[in-house]
Amino acid sequence: MNRKEKTDKMLDFTKNLFLDAFASISGFIYGFLVIGVVIGIIGIIIYLFLTIKYLIV
Repeated sequence: MNRKEKTDKMLDFTKNLFLDAFASISGFIYGFLVIGVVIGIIGIIIYLFLTIKYLIV
């Protein structure tokens, strides 16, 4: 294994490391947003249900 192959291997490893880190961070943010939106929708549904129930009675 000559010097160029070692350098290429090291650069490839570093690039993959950063790509994996970026993918995991973006996945975490996406998951956080999805959970937040779901909680918000559930809250709106409960709020509307209680409001309509109060208006009918």
